[in-house]
Amino acid sequence: MDAVVVRGGQRFEVRVSIDADRDRPLDTAQVYMEFDPARLQVETIYPGPRLEYLLLSTWDNALGNVKCAAGTLGLAAQSPLKLCTVAFHATAQAGHTRTTIRFADRENIHRTKIVHRGLDVTGQLSPLEIDIH
Repeated sequence: MDAVVVRGGQRFEVRVSIDADRDRPLDTAQVYMEFDPARLQVETIYPGPRLEYLLLSTWDNALGNVKCAAGTLGLAAQSPLKLCTVAFHATAQAGHTRTTIRFADRENIHRTKIVHRGLDVTGQLSPLEIDIH
């Protein structure tokens, strides 16, 4: 997997896209991301346009996590779609370092999950490698 390259001190955005298993529709999505707070800090989260109810949008720069969830009570949304965009700030580092933003997938706690009619249609979760120069 190719890494996103940023400079120390640079602001950059990560688009959290959902491509549910076999391009199925979805009515709820919850995403928990983990990152190294010594290398990255979240500035803000922008919700996506497709799911009408924002259920959760928060981050903790001390613990290194992002939580975002949205859903609909109407017609299911068709994937792929953008759930949210997270604006990060790469903390200044001397030299070169690599870090990863990964999706948490812990059973019963902080589990990234995409749902349609109560069925899990999550599919594959892909981490993002970040090179900070």
